[in-house]
This record gives sequence, structure tokens and C-alpha cells, in this order.
Amino acid sequence: MPVTLNDVARRAGVSLTTASRVINNDSIHRVSPKTAKKVLDAAVELRYTPNEFARNLRQKRRDTKDTLHIGVLLTSAIDSYNDNFFYDILLGIQTQTADSGHSLSFTYSFSDTSPTAIQNAIAANAVSGMILLGRMTADTLHFIAKNNKHVVYAGLNPVNHQFDEVVCDGFLCAKTAVKHLAALGHRRIGYVGTASPGGSSMLLNEYRYDGYIKTMEELDLPVSRDFIVDTPLNIEMAFQAVDKRLAHGNIPDALFCANDYCAIGALKALRLHKLKVPQDVAIVSIDDIDMAAYSRPMLSTIQIPRQEIGKYSVKLLTDQIHSRRKYPIRISMPFQLIVRESCGGDVLKRPSVVL
Repeated sequence: MPVTLNDVARRAGVSLTTASRVINNDSIHRVSPKTAKKVLDAAVELRYTPNEFARNLRQKRRDTKDTLHIGVLLTSAIDSYNDNFFYDILLGIQTQTADSGHSLSFTYSFSDTSPTAIQNAIAANAVSGMILLGRMTADTLHFIAKNNKHVVYAGLNPVNHQFDEVVCDGFLCAKTAVKHLAALGHRRIGYVGTASPGGSSMLLNEYRYDGYIKTMEELDLPVSRDFIVDTPLNIEMAFQAVDKRLAHGNIPDALFCANDYCAIGALKALRLHKLKVPQDVAIVSIDDIDMAAYSRPMLSTIQIPRQEIGKYSVKLLTDQIHSRRKYPIRISMPFQLIVRESCGGDVLKRPSVVL
């Protein structure tokens, strides 16, 4: 038998009316965040899918009003709310949504990126449009496209799907970082971060890795597996991975790190092995989180306009809904190389914005 709203209400321990208000994103009769979470968790657990006709009818009614109801879906292998990159994008989304008079109906964060969990969450909510963050499988993206008319994807890795996108191109960021290290005289440049080729069928793509490989080849620099450290993008796992690699010797001249967390983990591992930065190993990374200016040495890094990515995601989604255009648009956000201490370059020289 299909799961009903009554089943969801019973599982959550709330009345049918309360469950209905949560599932239908009732903007007049709001319930507490704690109660809403209980209902949504129950809906996902039971794989509840609202009646499609009623759901589409509610959607059409909403979209004829000035207020749009926006959902955000974030998939990440780490605690996303404690990750400055995603936190700042979410802050930008929240700010722009409020400033535009719209409603942020839900924000789901998944460390489990399996299609089933994500699909159940999407099926339990009706919104005017969705913003996607993080890595997703091809199956999940197809499901989202089929069940949501208005979608925007935001991040560093284009998904190459028929969605609007707000991206700060990770490939070009990597290219800028590697070229900077090469210009400083480094030839044996390593990589620390996720090493999945861009455009794979699972879309666990990493354009920063692609940018590193292609730029090394363009510059006729050696690419050695000894210098490629494949690790999730967080401090502890990057530290462990770099520490293990350094124990085998064959130290590179420099490291390009896929984000600042990887760079901070690498700094700790290099210190453990009595290697100095930048004298023995230079480092350039990506993000420019607050911690980058306070690490020792201070990180040279590619500055990503994270809050602006979030704000433009809302603007692009709003335009998509109101204009009813049929073609996708990609907004390419600018980035900037911030030269500090870790690369050994001239800290006083600040390269101009790169588009």
C-alpha cells in the first residue's frame, strides 16, 4: 500500500494538520523547526511521495504569486555546515532569498550521496525551484530534472547537464595556481585533493584535478603518481594522506591543494616530517577561508566569491521561473589569486582578477 500523509504524521508523532502544513510548506501557519524536521525525517524514512496532481496544483498556485518557495539540496562527504565553502554559499542564498521577499522552504544536507536518500527527500517536498550544491550521480541529476522544472546548480565543478549554473570554474582556478607555482621555478608539483576525472558517468567530477593534470602537461612538467595524493577535502584526512605519502620519500618541490583544508592538513604533515614551507615545499590552494590568513605560514590561495555564488544562484533561479525561457544559462564567477607566504612569491604583488 502507498504511504499516506497519515502514516507520516503518526511516525512523526504530530497531528495530520501539522504534517500537512510542513509537507505543503504552509507560509501562514508555521510550525517550529524541530517539529518540521521530525515530519520531514519521517517522510524521507517512509519514502512518502505527495499526490502528483495535488503537488503540481500547489506548485502552479505558488508560482503565480510574488513569493517563490526555494529548496536547497547539498551533498557532501563531510559535515557541510562546518565547511566554510558551503556555509558561505548557503549564507548568500539565505541573504538573497530574504532580500528578494522569497521563502527558503528547506535545506537538506546529505553525507550519504546515494540516489535513494536524495530522491526520497526531493519527492517529499514541493517547491517553486531548487538550488543544488555538491556532488551528485547522473541518476540523481536525471531524477531532479524529471521532477523539478526549475533548477540551478552552483559550485566549482560544472555538471554538464541541462541546468542553469553559477560556477567559479575549478579547472581555471587550478590552472592559475599551477602556473603560478611553475613561474616561481617549481617543476615537481604535486596535487592534494579528490582525484576523480571531470565528466565521469557518476559525476563525482573534479575539475581542479583535471586543471592540474592538463596544465602540467601544457607546461611539459612531470606528472608522477608519487606526487598525487587522492584524499577527501578535509584537514584530518588530507594530513593522514600526505603524511603517509611523505613517509615514502620522493618529496615534490610544491603542492597544489584542491582547497584550504587540504593545504592546512598538508602543512601539518610537512612540519611533522621536518620540511619547511615554502623553503622546502611551496603550497598554493583554493577557497581563501578565514583560516588561510592566520595559518603559519599564511596560505597563498585562490579566492572564491562564495557568498556571491549563493546570491547569484537565487537571482538566476528567479529569472528562470519568471522569464519561462527554455535554454540554460551559465554564470561564470571571477576568482583571484591571493599571494601570501606559503608559495614563496612576492606577497606585495596581488594579481588582478581572473575571469
